Amino acid sequence: MWFAKRAPAGQAGSVQRRHPIAPLPTSLALLLAGCPAPEQPSADASSTASSGAGSSTGAADSSSGSTSAADGSSTGDGPPPSRWVVTADFTAQTLTLVDYDALAAGERDPAALVRGTIDLSAWAPGPLEVEIAPDGHTALVSVSSGFFDGIVGQTLGFTDLTLDGTGLVVDLDTREVVTELATAHVPMGFAFLPDGSRAYSANFGYTGARGSTLSILDPADWSVIEDVEVGEGPEQVAIDESGTLGILNVDSLGAVRVFETADPAGTMSAPLEVAVDPSGVAFVSGMPLAIVANSLTPSNWAVIDLSDPAAPVVRDQSSPPGGFPYGVTPVPGTAQVLMTLANDDTSFVLIDASPNPSAAVWTASVPGLRSFPLGAAVDIASGLALSGAVGAEALLAIHLDGSAVETIAWSAPGPSYVAIGPPRG
Repeated sequence: MWFAKRAPAGQAGSVQRRHPIAPLPTSLALLLAGCPAPEQPSADASSTASSGAGSSTGAADSSSGSTSAADGSSTGDGPPPSRWVVTADFTAQTLTLVDYDALAAGERDPAALVRGTIDLSAWAPGPLEVEIAPDGHTALVSVSSGFFDGIVGQTLGFTDLTLDGTGLVVDLDTREVVTELATAHVPMGFAFLPDGSRAYSANFGYTGARGSTLSILDPADWSVIEDVEVGEGPEQVAIDESGTLGILNVDSLGAVRVFETADPAGTMSAPLEVAVDPSGVAFVSGMPLAIVANSLTPSNWAVIDLSDPAAPVVRDQSSPPGGFPYGVTPVPGTAQVLMTLANDDTSFVLIDASPNPSAAVWTASVPGLRSFPLGAAVDIASGLALSGAVGAEALLAIHLDGSAVETIAWSAPGPSYVAIGPPRG
């Protein structure tokens, strides 16, 4: 991830071709890339490890999903669910529509969970991330190799990725692509204002066409209101619960930047350096704080004080949790954030930002499951968070009490991203 964000020397062209190689252990992949292994948790680390894993039988069949009528009603079994769960299936080139109600009720059989798929094979290399609009009916999709076109992608088995991409608007009811986004560069991460009146894209681009912009989108017609230069390599963007502040990471600067959503260009803060490789960002509910997952040097998380959004400062940084942090997602109504960890085990850490310094509440892992989760979708109502295990052919259901991580078999390569939509209304 950290090394894959930068193009290998001498690489050019629109398609990256490599001889097939066997997946490497993460630690060996790091050594080959010339990167230090992640620091391990110190002996007095505050987190309490808990783990659990379960696996349902079967796998989601991305080639046999039901279709949908023009009015949004499912032509599969039963009426559409109250909410959609959508997985971005990366090189499978599909979005999978999952029945939220069945999942929340305890169903883990993919044959009963999958309600259909949306074919995106016309857009290579495939959907990397997806976010569902506050209306519950529309999704923004980034089609991109992201940073999987380097050694981490090779480690997960992605040895021949098309270097191209775009942003798509998808109608989840009709299961059709509405339009392509005309952003200055290829998007990676998206965020919406709570009322759905604006959307924002962090435009990371891809190797050979790296992006450097934040785009402001108008959902009325999906036009680009403005492309704001932020520095090369913005990956993820988040909006606070009031809809007034945003934050994004910028890879090339080793920093995060904060802005007011009403005027991003005019209020963009100076870069706040936090690590060689900052990654996912999230606001802490009810507090003037944000958290950034630092993937490398150091590999930890940092809590950002936003008392003055124009001049954010680092409040505290954690000890190394083990592995490589990437995604962070707030737990609504709490001062907690769920963070993903990539390594030879796939892990999740619940962080409490209310004390200073912040602390890990629990760590839950799936031993031996090697993946690189880009984030987790948190759902208080069901007590679950959902995450993709791309490269490991699994959808993961993380219990928010830290008691277990359930694995649900999924079609190859497994979801690169998962979104849980609001009630469809």
